[in-house]
Amino acid sequence: GGPAEQAGLIATDRDAQGRIVLGDFIVAIDGKPIRHSGDLFAVLEEKSAGTEISLLVIRADRRLELKATLAQIE
Repeated sequence: GGPAEQAGLIATDRDAQGRIVLGDFIVAIDGKPIRHSGDLFAVLEEKSAGTEISLLVIRADRRLELKATLAQIE
């Protein structure tokens, strides 16, 4: 029910047999490439709660663009 789910992001999970099922890979935020977690945190630190961002994700073999609104971490 949080902002990521509302944006349509799919998390990594496990199936009924306990195997890992990969979720979305974020490859860009607002056009800035995300190559590792440091890139992700650097881009997000520039933004404030309530800001809408554009996410480019890889899901299975497709690239999708999603919109998300950043929330305040409590």
